[in-house]
Amino acid sequence: MRSGIASLAVLALAVPPAWAQWGTAETAEEAADGTDTEHLHLPGYEERNARSSLTLEIAPEIVSHGPLRPGTQTSNALDLSLVLATVQPLGDAFEIELDAGATRTIDNGSAASLAAAAELRTRPGASGFSAFMGYSVARDYTGFFDAAEATGQTITTGVRFGRGLGPVEVGFELAPRWSLSSIDADEHFAVNMLGELIAPVIADDVLLILEISGERRWYRDRDPVLLARRKDWRFASYLGLDLAGAFGAETPWLHDLAVGVEWLEVSSNFDNAKASDFALLPAVSIGIGF
Repeated sequence: MRSGIASLAVLALAVPPAWAQWGTAETAEEAADGTDTEHLHLPGYEERNARSSLTLEIAPEIVSHGPLRPGTQTSNALDLSLVLATVQPLGDAFEIELDAGATRTIDNGSAASLAAAAELRTRPGASGFSAFMGYSVARDYTGFFDAAEATGQTITTGVRFGRGLGPVEVGFELAPRWSLSSIDADEHFAVNMLGELIAPVIADDVLLILEISGERRWYRDRDPVLLARRKDWRFASYLGLDLAGAFGAETPWLHDLAVGVEWLEVSSNFDNAKASDFALLPAVSIGIGF
């Protein structure tokens, strides 16, 4: 069964809903020089319209607007997820995001997860650097929340940078991560580097999304047969179109409507861990901000 960290924690922690952010408004100077980052999917940089949200995702395990977040896997399984998120300011310099929810695989096997997450980060405004630290915990179940299978915990820290360059928005993230699990073979330390580019295709209604990620993973446990510890390189790229803006402001509940393709390559000192995949990833996300 896929790890709950790879499904819901990614939804809840690394890719919060667009209106689950709250912070300082864009200044007139930022709007004039094009440095705003309202379309970036890096947490803390998206457009901030409400402090809290309730989002229903009907999507593959990797959601289209943030496919390369740490811990994700390429999967064509159809998942149904419900996530409650809230972002609260802590003075002028910091904000905290709290998320909780559940996910259910409704094809390609039977699995379910419950998860909760928190992220403390500096508030970058419309652009600039932001430091962050996050924690998530997830519980995996067989079937429809039947027998419990595994409990996973993830501690992530790092730095992000986002900036608008005219109509194009770019973002970067460097994030060391510690993943702990009740399944010893899943425990690892990783360093992830991610780059994101958002560009308008048709005004601001249809957006091009390009993400590239490189990650190094060191697994903790020594394999009893190979007498070695697993080490992986993971490279991925995603190219897609975000179509939600084509429906206009009359549909503020439509958080995400996108389709794209992802390429994944995993190189490892363990032959059975090597992987290469190319997947079509559609996703629909419906949310309510409050």
